[in-house]
Amino acid sequence: MQNSRLFRKALDKIRNTEAFRTIAERCADSQGTSAGQLAGSSKALVVSHLALTLDRPILFITAEQSEIYHHLDDLSFFLQETDFPVEVLVYPHPEVLPYEAQSPELTVRLERMLTIRHAWEQWWRIDAPRTPTVIVTCAPALLKRGLPPARFPEMGLVFQVGREADRESVGRWLVEQGYEFRELVSRRGDFSIRGGILDIYPLSFHSAVRIEFFGDEVDSIRTFDVSTQRSVERMEEVHLYPSNEDLLIARALEKEEKPLVDYLTSLLPNPLIVLDEPERIENELETYFALVNRGYREALEGREQEELVLGEEELHPHQRLLLRSPEELYLHPSEFSDLCKKARCLHLTEFFLPPEPDTVNCGTQSPTFTAEDSSDRILQILNGAVEGRSTFVICDNKGQETRFQELVAHVARNQHLPDNPGDLHTLVGELCRGFTVPLLRLDLITDREVFGRYRRFRTPHREGIALPVVDLVELSPGDFVVHIDHGIGKFRGLKALSTGGKTGEYLELEYADRDVLYVPIDQIDRVGRYIGSEANPPVLAHLGTKTWEKSKSRARQAIEDMAGELLEIYATREMKKGHGFASDTPWQHEFESAFLYEETPDQWRSIEEVKRDMEAPEPMDRLICGDVGFGKTEVAIRAAFKAVMDGKQVAVLVPTTILAQQHFNTFRERLADYPVRVEMLSRFRSPVEQKNIVRDLRENKIDIVVGTHRLLSKDVGFADLGLVIIDEEQRFGVKHKERLRQLRMLVDTLTLTATPIPRTLYLSLSGIRDMSVVNTPPKNRLPIETYVMEWSKEVIEKAILREMAREGQVYLVHNRVESIVSMASLIQRIVPEARIAIAHGQMSERELEAIMTRFIRGEYDVLVATTIIENGLDIPNVNTIIVNRADHFGLAQLYQLRGRVGRDRHRAYCYLLVPSKRTLTAIARRRLLAIQEHNELGAGYQIAMRDMEIRGIGNILGRQQHGHIAAIGFDLYSKLLRETVARLKGKKQATEIWETSLEMAPKGVIPPYYVESNQQRMTLHQRALKILKAEEIEDFREELTDIYGKPPEEVERLLLGLHLRVAGHEAGFEVVNVGKNRGHLIYHTTQVEKFNPTRVLQMDSKNGLKLTISTRDENIVIDVEDRTGGNNLPAKMLNLIAELQQPPTNEPIPKSEPAAEKPQKKKNRRFDGKRLGVFR
Repeated sequence: MQNSRLFRKALDKIRNTEAFRTIAERCADSQGTSAGQLAGSSKALVVSHLALTLDRPILFITAEQSEIYHHLDDLSFFLQETDFPVEVLVYPHPEVLPYEAQSPELTVRLERMLTIRHAWEQWWRIDAPRTPTVIVTCAPALLKRGLPPARFPEMGLVFQVGREADRESVGRWLVEQGYEFRELVSRRGDFSIRGGILDIYPLSFHSAVRIEFFGDEVDSIRTFDVSTQRSVERMEEVHLYPSNEDLLIARALEKEEKPLVDYLTSLLPNPLIVLDEPERIENELETYFALVNRGYREALEGREQEELVLGEEELHPHQRLLLRSPEELYLHPSEFSDLCKKARCLHLTEFFLPPEPDTVNCGTQSPTFTAEDSSDRILQILNGAVEGRSTFVICDNKGQETRFQELVAHVARNQHLPDNPGDLHTLVGELCRGFTVPLLRLDLITDREVFGRYRRFRTPHREGIALPVVDLVELSPGDFVVHIDHGIGKFRGLKALSTGGKTGEYLELEYADRDVLYVPIDQIDRVGRYIGSEANPPVLAHLGTKTWEKSKSRARQAIEDMAGELLEIYATREMKKGHGFASDTPWQHEFESAFLYEETPDQWRSIEEVKRDMEAPEPMDRLICGDVGFGKTEVAIRAAFKAVMDGKQVAVLVPTTILAQQHFNTFRERLADYPVRVEMLSRFRSPVEQKNIVRDLRENKIDIVVGTHRLLSKDVGFADLGLVIIDEEQRFGVKHKERLRQLRMLVDTLTLTATPIPRTLYLSLSGIRDMSVVNTPPKNRLPIETYVMEWSKEVIEKAILREMAREGQVYLVHNRVESIVSMASLIQRIVPEARIAIAHGQMSERELEAIMTRFIRGEYDVLVATTIIENGLDIPNVNTIIVNRADHFGLAQLYQLRGRVGRDRHRAYCYLLVPSKRTLTAIARRRLLAIQEHNELGAGYQIAMRDMEIRGIGNILGRQQHGHIAAIGFDLYSKLLRETVARLKGKKQATEIWETSLEMAPKGVIPPYYVESNQQRMTLHQRALKILKAEEIEDFREELTDIYGKPPEEVERLLLGLHLRVAGHEAGFEVVNVGKNRGHLIYHTTQVEKFNPTRVLQMDSKNGLKLTISTRDENIVIDVEDRTGGNNLPAKMLNLIAELQQPPTNEPIPKSEPAAEKPQKKKNRRFDGKRLGVFR
């Protein structure tokens, strides 16, 4: 708090300098002015000063899109804890090329819409409060004309409780505005309709909204959590703003003569326009307007044919918009300049300005360090503070602040200086760059400038996807399935059938000889998707034969043998005592708190699991399974740091040289503030360097070494190896894997992978190998748009130009070294303005390293490369990847390549190019369709499963197991393996695991009119079958009511049946049978002690129920007859089950009436789920 107050005073001193006062006075008096000598983040300080002193909004314009977010962070930092709030918003560029028939990415539309909404509500509206506002934007974003902000509310939708709304019109409006229909809403821009319930995640509202209708009247409005799909709070009204700007503009142009305005002067009323580096802005406008003219020419050429075919009147409004001239839709750069001259305008620059009546120099400078080493820089700061300079060091987070203070104390002690000089202060905040004010002997420095680290900025409004907890059943017509009793069949879909006067829903399964099996939907747990090889489809089973049972029996025996071998390995590991690492040190806590990003829940859990394993005496063998870019590396870095803090060495093993360089840079950057030596052993090192590294490893002079398979060479030894981290183990050869297996027996091992063999296999082997799943996407991550397209120059040109227009870079993968130069030359001819580089594995290490370094620095726009970029090369500025001859790649390889983009705030694009879609092989077509379908976040698991189906399971567990997996399907194989491992490890419970079977007529179901989606209905039935506790049933009821509306009678009966099954199991009943007026309860043979004959006799004839005790097949049976003749037997049975669990009372046992003669009944058959109809 003290440092914060001192910092406020320091900022006030800067604002009270003559230069800052002059700028504010001239801007207030409508004079244009220019301010120079504004270094680092001092430009944002000037703008924040004006926002606090002027009574008008500010439009802060930069040259490039990327600079918007730097200024956003700086403004937010300088305006925190001020006397009155200032709103800081961004108005980004759409990130699509001019005249491109494509809508801006959803989160870009979100940011633009929030800004337009704020402009209307806070400044244009008659009763607007005129909140102090700064809108940060870039010049190209303001070139396109738009509708006045006042027009947007009238084009939106308003929902109010009690008012009517035409749901059909609402659905059309949502689709027009770019909303996407989903089964379940999961991110902004999604909507879902289920009966009388409409779910929307609006672009212009802070949370998802559930609108429930009664007829056409809005009955209730509730916000809900997309991760749980549950309601949070009620509302009376919600306003949806439109988001499809182009469609609104197109319709306005058709109805009105000149409806558009320039956003330079009309986004806000009478704004102060601040231009950051006007010369750069002018150059950027000229470049962008050239793209406008080029796009218009191409649009005219492309639309001529459509007009000939359709006629202009048949074109969509958006298509007609693309035929409008640039003069109608865009400002010319000269118009932009003229408007700035007429408006109140402030020019900002870093350069010194010659003294003129309309110029002022602020005198700030960039921090200058005379030393390269961080310790020497800290000494320079200390000396300045001792000499009376007032210095503030801005740290990214609390951990960095603590670490910096420790280093200051350490340097001060060594140099015999005071370790707490009065004018050296630290603060936590987000500042892009520091600056000094020589006049005031005042320095603002960021910790990154002290330590020479790259800053990754964050954007507050960007949102990733919240994955719903509901895991939909992946079952489509035509899929092969496995019925646990009847074998492999083919799923034909859900079918409604009438039997005995009752209509029910069934899964229709086709078997050999076209036999059909109908499985009631409430027995969906007995059916699983078959996972095997699509290249060799399975043979359909014959119903009514013993072939299926023989296949299961053979698989069980093979599993038994294999599980025994695996458990032998497990037992060996258990007997060997490894190193139990100590608990976390203070440095560990500081190191972790210095992480720049917010950890996801999965990351936290994985980190805790890894630490727990490391602190145990047995050697750790844990797999971290997570999608590309979900934060696995940070988990590994923290484990490595923990090992080093305990005096152990760490080896990080990677499959490629490029990935070794990437990890080396990452580890070195994260550990820069600590006395940890990180080295790399790969072909990027000379023979002499490699020899020195090997020597230092043996002498314990290196803490962490990152390397390729070179680390596994015989000459490489360690003084005290404690942890091995393996990235993408599946890419190593057999010999290397054998060496790794030996290492696992001795030291802690952590394996990272993005496209694993299916996690269900690892879960089934959980006793042998532990696994942590990092499945939550980072907060700002967006799914990657994936396109499978035929090769064309136009596709490549647009993809590269779009990326270059937003200052991004492009990977172009061409996996043929002999023709890669020709490909690069072709790309240069297609896009002459692009700066192109080539990279492939046959280059010398120095040449390759130089190319990659220059590409990372942004000196090239396009990198034409082989698949050396496939693993681990993370460059946030690369957000487009083009893969040539994508039909030659495997599915997992395509997935890894696609994962190289999408690490930044921008929407990423992946273009998979093929010569012709017509000539694709069947397997290539399936692979490309799979990668295109699974473009959602966290798709690594689905990709791995699809890859198994397409190419077969291969040799995951050895050749001898492959045939058994193919015979019975992977899911059933995994289930049998899991059970076998548990049994052999002695984990089987002393009491036999048994289930309660419910026989109820009529059965409760979830009808199609209540839940329309087949997938959701099957999923809900599957979840209902897994419920084991009464409180879970009530939670299930609340969820159904919330998401689908009030449950109908059939669903209420289903819920009552769940209560009967759960209560029956607690009471020890193996069977709960409920008919119209009769039923029975059968005790399981292991639950006989719960049978209390006295209590049964006391309950006889109560509530109109006649109870009779008997035995059948060594089971105790209680027969129940409802003599009241009502239809309420299920509820009475539920009450009876509860009463039978109570201890006997003191009341006398009622005398039973003589039983009436009954006709002889057929022998009672116990229902076990196998009595299913077979139709030929």
